[in-house]
Amino acid sequence: MNNFYQVLNLYKNYPHGVYYMPLRWVINPFTKIAQNMPKEGTIVDLGCGEGVLATLLALHSKNRQVIGIDNDRYKIKLGKLISRKIPNLTFKLQNLVTSKLTKANGFVLTDFLHHTPYNQHEKILRKIANATRKGGVVIIKEVDSGEYFRSKMARFWDFVFYPKEKTYYWDLKKLSKLLEKLGFKVKVRRETRYFPSSTTLFICHK
Repeated sequence: MNNFYQVLNLYKNYPHGVYYMPLRWVINPFTKIAQNMPKEGTIVDLGCGEGVLATLLALHSKNRQVIGIDNDRYKIKLGKLISRKIPNLTFKLQNLVTSKLTKANGFVLTDFLHHTPYNQHEKILRKIANATRKGGVVIIKEVDSGEYFRSKMARFWDFVFYPKEKTYYWDLKKLSKLLEKLGFKVKVRRETRYFPSSTTLFICHK
């Protein structure tokens, strides 16, 4: 079965999940992310939300132990309901900014940084770098402020979905430089999506 329909089938009985899940799939290159993560070991989805990507990562390879982390109690509750059917998937209620990370073979952040103040970014990324095992992979999906039109569209959509939150976008080159300073080899891919926004993947190897 196609991965999209596998995940959709798991969320079909949960209204928020079934409506928001297809939108998340359109906005994010989830399949590309899954293909570039290690096929085995511990994979952590940071700021996992309802767990759409974490679920895909677990289904994509049974040799992965996938952990979804978020500080939203409702979203983690939904993720835990989904994970009952997937033995290699777990969810934890946890604050990434204040809590310690356990060692893992891979970490994913999709649209997390730009909802967090700039002065916390390096601390978060350093924490992730220290927790990434040698040979591990970190994938960050973010908005590139250097893409003028698409970043403006991203700001519009962030205002629609999160009207009370500020956004903190990075320039592609500056974020790449910071990640390299933290010990990663960085490849950048622009993923053109149907959704009118900036979609930039930072694929970081330890």
